[in-house]
Amino acid sequence: MKMSKTILAVIDQHQASIEHCARIAARSRAGCEYLPAWFTDKPAEYYDGLQQGACAAVEALLHAHNQYKGYNDATVEASPVASIKIPTTFNRYY
Repeated sequence: MKMSKTILAVIDQHQASIEHCARIAARSRAGCEYLPAWFTDKPAEYYDGLQQGACAAVEALLHAHNQYKGYNDATVEASPVASIKIPTTFNRYY
């Protein structure tokens, strides 16, 4: 079944949320001093939960349209400053 532009846009938004939550959780675990204060009032596990929820939403949308083909583990640097290297891994869907 072909997916509409709206569904593709929702999946793109969830994918951006997955990456954002992974970066915030990694920086929180590393005790990054450049992490804004509004992210430090919740533990890293909170952002892990948000990330898992977004993954579940993407997988549900893809399964509903028979388009699920798996995901890659993407590793990126969650670095607020070039001199700080905080690697993080998250799911990137095809």
